[in-house]
Amino acid sequence: MRIAEPRIAATTTKVELAGLTGEKLDLPSEEFDAALSTWTLCTIPDVGAALEEIRRVLQPGGTFHFVEHGRAPDVSVARWQARIEPPWKHLAGGCHVTREISELVERAGFRIDKIETYYISLRLHLRRRCNKVLASLDFVRCPALVDNGRECHE
Repeated sequence: MRIAEPRIAATTTKVELAGLTGEKLDLPSEEFDAALSTWTLCTIPDVGAALEEIRRVLQPGGTFHFVEHGRAPDVSVARWQARIEPPWKHLAGGCHVTREISELVERAGFRIDKIETYYISLRLHLRRRCNKVLASLDFVRCPALVDNGRECHE
């Protein structure tokens, strides 16, 4: 919330936060034209229930946008994900790196119109110009990260 609150305050778009895990949203049915989930479906204990709740609160024809990570399509990478998942869940707040997010979303009754998938590399970079350490996720040649309006180039 530390990062989200100033951004929410600065927008004219109505933003409502509801529920911690998404499995039970204290919101009316068929009320919203869009829902957004970022980096959460991997961690929610009952992801199926959370997706059902999103469908419940969306108006007919509403859209669900998500940004996630999950099981890799490459067999050797998926094997490594399966190996690291048990300790990773404990280290990363319950994150399941082997969840097949697209399949879960479709199984919940959503139709995926467009999906983009990427491999990411996790590296820590000391960014002196920004005076902090940033985690660079390099989403398919991401040109630069921006911090407080100043570009942070590699």
